[in-house]
This record gives sequence, structure tokens and C-alpha cells, in this order.
Amino acid sequence: MNFQNGMIPPQYGGGNNPYSQPPYAMPPDVQGMQQHSMHMAPPMNAPEMGPMGESEYRHVSSVLGGQPGNAVTSTAFDSVEELLWVGTRAGYVSSYYGPSLQKYTAFRVHSSNPVIQLMPSHQGIFTLTQENVRCYARFGRGTADFMSEDFHNMQCMLHTVNNSILVGGHQQSVFELDIDRLALIKKYQIEDPGVAIMKSNNRFTIFGDTSGQITIRDPKTLKIENQFQAHSFTLSDFDAYENQIVTCGFSNVAPMRGGNQIDRFLMVYDVRMMRIVSTIQCAIEPYYLKFVPSYTSRVFVVAHSGQYQIIDTTGAMMSAPLLSHQIQAATGPISAFDVSSSHQSVSFGDEAGCCHLYSNAPNVEGSHAAFNPYSQETQFADVTERLPHMNIDDPMANYASVPMPYPGQGSLFSDWPPAYTQRVYRAPAPIDPAILNNVKMTGNLGYGKMPEGVARPFPYQLKSEPGYRGGKQRGGGTHSTRGGRSKSHVPASPIGREDDPFLSVPKQYRKVEIKYSKLGVEDFDFRHYNKTHFAGLETHIPNAYCNSMLQVLYFIEPLRATLLNHLCQQEFCLACELGFLFHMLDVSKGMTCQASNFLRAFRTIPEASALGLNLGDDDEASKKNLARIIQNWSRFVMQQIHTEIGRNPKDSTPSSETSPDVQTVVQKLFGTSTATNLSCSKCGHLSSRESETFMFNMDYPEAPVDVPHFAFPKVPFSEVIARSMNAAQSQQSFCQKCDGYQLHTQQRLLKNVPDVIGLNCQVDNDTTLDFWKRQLELLAEEHERKPTTNASSVDHSRTKKACRYGSGCTRNDCYFFHEGRDEVGALGGHASKGDPPAWVPLGLSVKLLDNGHVSVSNIDDPYGPKSSCSDDGAVTYELMASVAHIRDNKLGNNLVSHIHVGETYHQRKEGVTTTQFYLFNDFSIVDIEKEDAVKFNMDWKWPCALFYIRKNYNDAYKIEVKSPFENYESLFSEAVLASDRVRSFTNIPLSGDEKLEAGDVIGIDAEFVSLNQEESELRSDGTRSTIKPPQMSVARVTCIRGKGEKLDTDLLFKPFMDDYISTQEEVVDYLTQFSGIKPGDLDVALSSKHLTTLKSMYIRLRYMVDKGVIFVGHGLKKDFRVINIVIPPKQVCDTAELFYLQRQRRISLKFLAWYFLGETIQSDTHDSTEDAQAALKLYFKYKELNVDKKAKIEVIDLYEKGRELNWKVPEDAPSGVPGIKFVQSGSDVGGAGDT
Repeated sequence: MNFQNGMIPPQYGGGNNPYSQPPYAMPPDVQGMQQHSMHMAPPMNAPEMGPMGESEYRHVSSVLGGQPGNAVTSTAFDSVEELLWVGTRAGYVSSYYGPSLQKYTAFRVHSSNPVIQLMPSHQGIFTLTQENVRCYARFGRGTADFMSEDFHNMQCMLHTVNNSILVGGHQQSVFELDIDRLALIKKYQIEDPGVAIMKSNNRFTIFGDTSGQITIRDPKTLKIENQFQAHSFTLSDFDAYENQIVTCGFSNVAPMRGGNQIDRFLMVYDVRMMRIVSTIQCAIEPYYLKFVPSYTSRVFVVAHSGQYQIIDTTGAMMSAPLLSHQIQAATGPISAFDVSSSHQSVSFGDEAGCCHLYSNAPNVEGSHAAFNPYSQETQFADVTERLPHMNIDDPMANYASVPMPYPGQGSLFSDWPPAYTQRVYRAPAPIDPAILNNVKMTGNLGYGKMPEGVARPFPYQLKSEPGYRGGKQRGGGTHSTRGGRSKSHVPASPIGREDDPFLSVPKQYRKVEIKYSKLGVEDFDFRHYNKTHFAGLETHIPNAYCNSMLQVLYFIEPLRATLLNHLCQQEFCLACELGFLFHMLDVSKGMTCQASNFLRAFRTIPEASALGLNLGDDDEASKKNLARIIQNWSRFVMQQIHTEIGRNPKDSTPSSETSPDVQTVVQKLFGTSTATNLSCSKCGHLSSRESETFMFNMDYPEAPVDVPHFAFPKVPFSEVIARSMNAAQSQQSFCQKCDGYQLHTQQRLLKNVPDVIGLNCQVDNDTTLDFWKRQLELLAEEHERKPTTNASSVDHSRTKKACRYGSGCTRNDCYFFHEGRDEVGALGGHASKGDPPAWVPLGLSVKLLDNGHVSVSNIDDPYGPKSSCSDDGAVTYELMASVAHIRDNKLGNNLVSHIHVGETYHQRKEGVTTTQFYLFNDFSIVDIEKEDAVKFNMDWKWPCALFYIRKNYNDAYKIEVKSPFENYESLFSEAVLASDRVRSFTNIPLSGDEKLEAGDVIGIDAEFVSLNQEESELRSDGTRSTIKPPQMSVARVTCIRGKGEKLDTDLLFKPFMDDYISTQEEVVDYLTQFSGIKPGDLDVALSSKHLTTLKSMYIRLRYMVDKGVIFVGHGLKKDFRVINIVIPPKQVCDTAELFYLQRQRRISLKFLAWYFLGETIQSDTHDSTEDAQAALKLYFKYKELNVDKKAKIEVIDLYEKGRELNWKVPEDAPSGVPGIKFVQSGSDVGGAGDT
């Protein structure tokens, strides 16, 4: 395939031949030995994984096509033999045999011009440069050459059905050459601007030019049959197969700014109808494409940056546009691409001079893909017979195969002296006397019981040898003799376990899990894992991997205040749901919350699914690449919140964009205005475009390709940050001045520095990982060379917990105190030197220069009383949060965040003025030292994201929070979703005189449906253990009028809110017996109920919570948990707790209603209106009994009656408490505030 469709970068001068082999064919075995130094093995992570699944094609091998940096300009599969041809910018052509890409031939076709196109045929290999066409035999000998004065700026050639070659370029002539003699047959005249790409099908010859036009011509006369304007700016590539033509190119979308961009849509034309039939959107920027019609009309699309897609043009695979894959082996931008005739192999050439082969053959031994369906046998040069190779350093080499004459007299020099050839037996290790004292002898055999606290002896292991474990076991006999492990009870969560000496991950970083019981999570002790007043997040919800990043966003004060004040009419708004979640985190004091409503809205966004951010219920998040997913998540959520906050609050359209005049808080905090300059390397033409970014991807130094085992030098972290913020790269782009594609240098310049610098660490490949490890090694070596310090004044026996293994502990990195050791480090190591410093600093000093570059320097401790700006204009940043990927093969991978919590949060939560770093591991929260937030050992703890905030940045923002629920009339209106169906309303809305006030009492009850089934297992003892609880969704919420100052007695116990909640998710069980919800009640098209959205119902409840209303119900803890709302305890009155004795069972609402009210409820199914009314009546009954101090006595009698009846309500039985009548008037009972 031609390089950049014939539009070539600037000319390059000639050089020495990079190939050491002569230009003739060589057999595979010899070639493999001589090319071993140039051949690159496939990476360990092949086949690569895309964001949505595994690629059909996998990486097979890679090879360096020339000198490093000599870009591959053309690559083509041989149509006759199993060869792959590669052309370079320096004019070299080489061929490689088979899937292992063993060098076959190499020769030069031009001294200065690049190879534009390669075209294999039965005659040989045809090469095209800007000035000539040549034909070579496959073993390298030239057979024909054609040059003409009319040849200039040639770009493409095509093998026609007339057994001739068409050659064209950026001129108004097309030449037809005889394929056998390369003689001119005919010269055709065409229109300006000429032709850049030529293809053909079974009916037409098709030309494409730089103006974006596709011209269909007659194959014999080249007369125009039809024309299509495929793209508005220029054409990048196209291909034709049968009756279809597919194109990709550039669109001139911003002519006023002088910019153009790659068109994300493929244009599909049908030559039978001579018109466009469809457009296909790509997830990548399409730069090359080619048909791979193995089963259907599929197109292989490749981006210049190194991604590819396989798209079905017939629409049979609707999910295809979402599948994209990264060419992991690529060492530079993709510059050439071809597909074999068998469609089983694909080749990619890049700017670094490497060629990569991908195949869809099964990844099993002995199977490989063929380049052609029927290939001829390739001829190799005769092999000279060689003697067998023998390595002198191989201890298993068979030297007896080498004949050697032995002397008749004397000895060889290799003979050992007799003094060194005596047979000596190894002495066994002595046996512990405690063992010998218990041994009983029977004949010549001794046996006995192993004493407690004595290790099992190793007869032939000496103390000087590694791994010696003689003597007593660590712990002084507190472990059992089997494996030395304790038999104590292991809690459900690893946080509660004792330190395992064989597990390197500290317990506070390990993945935490919830132990479920028959009561769900009600009896799970979350406070065991969180001793602070901050709220953790639960883990059992799909997509809960983002808990760590949600905590980071919450502790950014201006963002938190803005989201708490935000409220719009869009149903699934992430900004609204984050505001609701942040309100729960504010209200909860040490309680654990769940982000179920936010994650439910997140799952409905199609862009999130397209990016692979939605992990289904069947996906195990710990097996995914969590580091890459959370970085994509942060970029997506930042942009989504920015869009939603800037939208008109009254606009309910999800697709509405942010107003350009509105500057959102995300833009103020994270936004960086940039100008990207694009400079042509040939003519120097400079173009610029402006954009804005919220996160920076860290850009690390690259290792040279031609240097094996390269060791990175010491690079300061500040230098990497400056490199990342002013990112520079080289890429192919269209130059308007040169009128062709040229190599451009892209440089990003900044116009401002943000208040929050967000950094995605991008540690997702071996090179980046080696770079981090190398920096840590250099810091450790530098630290070891420093003189030791006297730390004897520190009494660690008081500041640290003693190690339970005492002096017998053999771990060098043990955290605990050891008697007799002189240690000071928090994470182990020799104490007299302390811990080596972290590579990531706690603070940064950033200065924006006049030329758009930044000057960055490290700050060791930025948390002192310093101003945000220095005298020279540099801005001081301090580390606010870091997100780490914990890699634990035993318990599973997870994400944690280290967050520097400011004074305002401590004042609200704990009433103190301080700052502190905390480790947030889902629902586990512990305080840590600030150094732990920047220490990444690259073994089990990898960095994902870093957030640096401007010092004292809160002073520039309004962080006042106001309740957004002020429009009372719209909250309780009759707007419903199912508006076209007759329905009977079961509620009487609140009137204008019934505005809720603080202290008003209402009854509430909720019904739920199940979105998935419970997962459980049966233990060996017959009991059932819950692995994963069912995921519940609220289906109906009913609120009943209780007692208030302006309440009409006729409306007492009448519902003012009875909402059925629509759901877009599949319901697996309506639980009709317990909920009263039937299929169709939640369907907008079928329901006759008062159907509304979850957000609308939630806003009403939040309004009542903010007003200070008291909620009365039965079992409200579970109801509020599923609704995902936190209500202060003083506003909740649960009848299950009112009528309850300690250490006894809780009594059902049905039994309470029968016993105290004489009413029979829940006869067939549950009804939330009936349950809420019964709970409210029981509340008033309790207050009536409590007036005479009889409540406790009646509860005791209630339990006696319940045990007598086995807690079952008898049929047609009177009330259990005769003589006590219920008073329905609110005047005879105490106020709601007396609870």
C-alpha cells in the first residue's frame, strides 16, 4: 500500500546500506541466525485487549525494516509466494519470509527518493518512486526500468485487467505501461489535480485525488462515468470491493481558523446505484482502510496514532463501531498498512522503521496464517554444510563427540591431582535435643511426637545456606506445627486479619469485602474498618471501582459546593446524582454510603459504555486493567460534569451542549487553555488551533529502539510534569503550503495554569514501568551513599506496635517495632539511614513563561504557611490526592486513594481545625502519613492519578451551600410519565396551605423489585452463605399525612404522595407477594399508575428531609438504604424499634397492627399505603401508651403473646389488647418532637 496515499514527506538524502546481507535469497535457518540481532520478539502481552474485548487479530512478530528512524513508507504482501515486502523512506526494499518474518532479500531502488508503492506480480516486484517504475526479481536482480521526462511527482500505480500498469500522480497525465517490458503503451489526459490513489473492481477503474473526490472511470478508455465528493477537504484512503466503495479523509470543519480534521465517518457508496448508501462512525480517527471480506463486507480501519477497528459495512455487526484495539507493538505513528490476499494476515509499518505482522490464526502450537490461499514454493540459496555448533560454556555439551588422541604416556593437563579426588560424605545437621528426648526406638527405627514450638528439621540444610529455618519457629510456639500458621478465626474482610508474613500487601491496602448474612448487611460492622467521621462507600454495586475517584471529587471543596447547589430537570444527570451523593457523605458521620443512584445514571450514558467504563455484573473488576479504566473514567466524568453544569437547568434534553459564555467550576478548577502549534518539517508552515484540557497525561522519556537493555538516567519528577504539560510529538498531517502530507511537529503551549493539576500516570506498558522502577532504584542508591544519622533518641517502643515475632522476625520490610533493632523507617529498611525519599514530590512550583512553556520544580513540604504565588510569579501547588492501583494476586486488585482532607471538612465532621492524609479503601478509612501518599514501590502499589491543588485556592471560590429545593409547587405536581392512559389517583396532593414544616409527622413506606437474583452457596454443614445479595430497585413510595399545625383532620392518614418509579433496567423479579407490584405497573407504555422517575421521587424526599419532617414507618433502615438517601436519626421514627426488646426478635408490622390496632393487613399482598397508615397509627398508639408510662409493660406483654401464638396472626381473632382504643384525633396525643 502506498505511503500516505502517495502524498510523501520531504525528500531525504541517501545513506549507507543498512543491510549487512548481500541482495540474494537466503534460506530461513541461515537467515534466522544472521538476523537474530535485528528481529524483535513479540511482546508478552499479545494479543492486545481493546476497551470492549479481545481482538480477532493477534501480534505475531515484528522486524526492523531498516535503520532506526528510517520510516516504512510502503508494505505489501506478495500475491504469489509467502513473502512480505517493505519499502522505506531512504529508497530501500526488503522482503521477509513467512510469519516469523525471516529476512529473504534486501536491495535499494533509489538513492534519495522514498519508495511510494510496492506491487507484487508473477513477473516480480514493481517499485514506484517519484521519478521511475522498476521491476525486480524476487531474489533482488533488476529486470526492467522505465523513466520519462513526463514523470514527476508520481503517486500510485495499478495492475489492470489488460495485463498492463497504470501510473499517475499530481499531474494531468496517466501513463499505461506494458507489464513485461515496462514500455509506454498510451498516455491519457485527466483533470486537475491529478490522481493520488487508484483502485479497481470487476467493472470500473476508480481514481481518488487530493480534493476529496472519487472518480469512477471506464477501465478501457478512462472516461468519467460518475464522480462523488466524498470529503470536503481531502482524501486519506479508499478501497473498492464488488459493488461497494468505502472512503475516509479530512473535512474542512473550521475554515475561518485555518484548521481541518480527520473525518470520523466512513462514506459507503454503491456503484450500482451510483450514490452514497450509508455513513459509518468510527471510534478512532480513520487514516487507512482496506476490505477484508472473509465472511461479510468487512473493512479494516487503521488510525495514524496506532489503533484499528474492524467494521461491517452491511450493518450485520451493530457493535462493531465500539470495538477498537491498540497496536501494542508499534514504536511510532503508523505510516503503511496492507492486508494479505488470504485476509488472515495484516502488516503495519511505522515511522520508527519497524514492520509488525498481525494474524487471526489460532494461538496454538503448529498453526500459523498463510499470506495467500495457494502460494508457490519460495526458492532459497544453497546452504553450505557447517559443523555442529558447540557452546564452550554449556556444562551439558557432549565433548565426547569431538575426537581427541590420548597420550600413550603421562597425563592430561585437565587431570585432577589425587589429593583432590577423595570421596567425602556430607555431615548431616544436628537434631534438636527436644526431638531426641521424645524418640522411642523400635529395632533400628526411632519415632516420636513432634514437640510444640520446634520446627521440622532439615537434615542437609546448613545455617550458612539461604532459607535456613532451624531452631524455634517465629512467634515462640504460638502457631501450630503445620505450616506455622495460626488456627484463629479469620474475619470476612482481610482488614480484620492479623499480618500474614508471606503477603507483601499491607492489610490496610488489601481489597475489602462485605460478609453477608440472612439480614443482608445490617449486622455487618462497618465501624470496625472506619474509626473516623468520614463516610466510606460500599463495594457490591456494579462499577464500584470508581469509589476512590468519587472520594477525590468530594474533597475538592468548590466542586462539592457547586454540585450540592446544582439541580436540573434532566432525568439521568451525573452532576445532580453527584450532588445527592455528596449530601449523603456530608450528613453521614462515620456511616457507610453507597453510590447506587449515581452508578445507575452512569450506566445509562451510551458514551460510557462505548469507552468500556461499564463493567457488567458478570465482569470481575479485579481482573480488568483498573488503572486504565479509572483514568478514562476521570476524563469522561470531568467533561460530562462540565457539560451538565453549564447547561440550562430547565433544559431536560440530554444532548444539549454547554453555553460558550458560561464558565463552569470544572473549567475554573481543572481547565487549561492550550494552543497547539503544528509546524511542517519541509516548508516550515505554522498553523495553530486552540483547545482546552482538564487532565494531563504524563509523558515519559522514551527508550532508544536500537539500544538493548537501556537504563534510564535520573529524571526529576518536575521535568516529567513540564514535558507532559508542553507535550510535543511528530505526526503526518496535510500541509496546505506543500499541498501534500508531510511530517509535522506538534507542540502544546499553555495560556494559563489551572487551580487543580490532574495527572494521569499512564503506567500501562513495560517501558513506563521500567522507567518508574529505575527512578526508585537510583533514589535508593543515592540514599545508601548518604552518611548515616543518629536516630537513637527516638523511642519506637512507644510510637510503634511491637512485632509479634519479636527478634525472630526475618522480614526486612516489617513495619512493627523489634527489640534490639536500630530502625526509624515507617516501611522497613535500616533505621539509621531512614527511608529513601519518594520520587513523587508532595508539592510543585509551576511558573508559566511568556512563550507558553512552563517551568516546574519540586517542593518537599508545601504544607507550611506559604502564599500561593512567589515573587517571581511561580504558583505553589500541594498534593491533594493520589489514586493507586493495588495489585494483589491473592485477594484481587483494587483501587485506593490517599486524600489530604482540609480544615473545612474536619470542622464539619469532627469539630477540629486540622489537616490530615487519609487512606480511602472503599468503606475502610484510616489516617496515614503524608509520605505514604507518594510512595509507590511498583511491586504491589502502582500510581494511577495525581491531583495537585493551588495553595489557598478556596479563597477564589464561593463555597456557600444553599438548598436547591425551593420551588415547592413543582415538587408535588401531578406530572406523570404515562399521560395517555386513564388512571385512578390514590393520593391527594398537598394544597397551598399544607406546606410542610419542621417537626411535621408523615408516614412512609416503600416497595421494591429485584434487578438480579441472589447468589449463594450451600456449605458442607447445610447452611446457606450469601455470596452476592440481590440488587433491589425502588418501585413505589407512599407518604401519608400525619400531624401538623395546619393539617385538616379529614385528611389525616390520607396519602399525599404515591409514586410508582419507572425503570429502564430489566426486572427479574417483581416480588408481587411482598411488594404488590405487577408486571406492567412500571412500564410507561402499559402502566395506569402514577408513574414518575426515580429522580423526581428522590427530589421530593430530599425536600422533606431538608424541611425537617419526621418520617414514621416500619423497617425504614432498609427502605432508605435501597432509595439511597441518608436521613438524620432525629428525623426517623421506626416502629420496629419502638416495639422492641433488646436481644429479642423484631416484630412484623402485620402482628403489631393486629395486636394494638385490631386490624388485619397484608392479607394477600403488601400495599405501601396500607403499611404506611398502619405504621403511623402505631406511632400514635405508642405515644398514647407512653403518656401513662404503660408502653414498656405492653411491649413485654406483646412478646409473651407473640411467643404463645408463634408470631402468627390468628384468623378472625380479636385484638390482642382489649380495651385500648385507637384515638384518630391528633389532639389527644403528644407532639411529634417527643419521640
